This record gives sequence, structure tokens and C-alpha cells, in this order.
Amino acid sequence: MALKKLRRIDVAAGDTLFDEITSHVLSEAWGRGEVERTAREHPDLIVRRGDNVLLAIENGGLAYGFESQSAFIDEFAGMFQELLPRVRRELDVDSVRFRLTHNPARPIAEPVLRNLWFTPLRSWLGFSLSKKTALPRIAAIKGVTFRAGGVDDLDEMVRIDRECFPDTPLPAMAVRRAIERGERVIIAESGGRAAGYALFRRTDDEEGYIWVLAV
Repeated sequence: MALKKLRRIDVAAGDTLFDEITSHVLSEAWGRGEVERTAREHPDLIVRRGDNVLLAIENGGLAYGFESQSAFIDEFAGMFQELLPRVRRELDVDSVRFRLTHNPARPIAEPVLRNLWFTPLRSWLGFSLSKKTALPRIAAIKGVTFRAGGVDDLDEMVRIDRECFPDTPLPAMAVRRAIERGERVIIAESGGRAAGYALFRRTDDEEGYIWVLAV
């Protein structure tokens, strides 16, 4: 008896590339706006093999959707090798990032990634915060102040990022584009100088995540 292809049931059906990616069993789409921007402005950064899709977004992140874990094993390496020269040609990035948040797939996916010289950095944790939940009061830190940041803080943000993450530096242009698109920045100052920052990215009007937290 033929088996029907598995689909995730916790996502809404839709016709966009983001909807297509998130309907797959093994997927990571980063954010709707980022994926749709690639589809609109960088269609050459999308690689397909059958129903499987791999693409790069502006910050060097890889968004992907694979119909099964076996499809990932069979297809990812070839798709990545096809995509990488295009990323180097079209995007001003120093590295590419593969985010794996589906923990059950780690034993399958990690050997494939290691063979392609990816280095594991950290485990990703996701949390939900209800809008109805009152935020806790946090005691002020002596000598540290917080303010909204912007493009004028780019040099300091890049400096801090290089100090905190020397092996995976964020391209200055990617940070600038995020700020110019309206992503929120909070700067921590100590002694009249930036000592840390948080950069938030919105996936849509209702959801977002902390993209960078560096101190």
C-alpha cells in the first residue's frame, strides 16, 4: 500500500514559499518576511530537488524544507553545494548558518552537516510569552543604562559582536539592513560607552525572536 507523504499539522496552509517550507516534516524557515524577500529579490538563491527546498536569506541563514529525514540525507549535500556559489556571488556574508531546532532529527542531520564542515555552536531554545502576562520587574544594574539603538551604533555593535563571537561574526551589512528595515535594537551603556546590545527580529506582526544578544 502506498504511503501518503507526511505533512506537519500545526501550520496553516498557504501558497507562499514560507508556507511551503513550514509544511514539511523537517524544516526551518527563520521568518516569513526573510523567506519572502529571498523569493522576491534573490530567486537564484532557491534550490529545489523534487518537493525539497533549500534557500539562503540575507543574513546568511539557510531556510529549508525536506519531506522526510531520508530526503535530507539524500539531497541536502548536493543542494547545498549548488547553492553555496550563488550565496558567495549575491550576498555580502562571511558565513552561512544552518539552524536545527527539531531535536529528534539531530542524529540524522548532524553527520551530514559535519561532512560539509559545519561546526555545531549551540542548542536553540524557544519560549512563548503571552501578551496578557505581566512582565517581571528587573532591578537596575548600577552603572548600566539602556537606550534604543540605531544605525549610528553600527560600529560599536560590530565591535562587540567580534569580541563575543569571533568565530561566527555577523556581517556589518546584514546588521545595517536589519536596522534599516526597522528591527529593534537596545544598547546597554557603561561608562559612556556601549557595553552590549540586543537585536530583535520580527517574523511577522505577532511573533519575533532575539537575533543577537551580546555583552
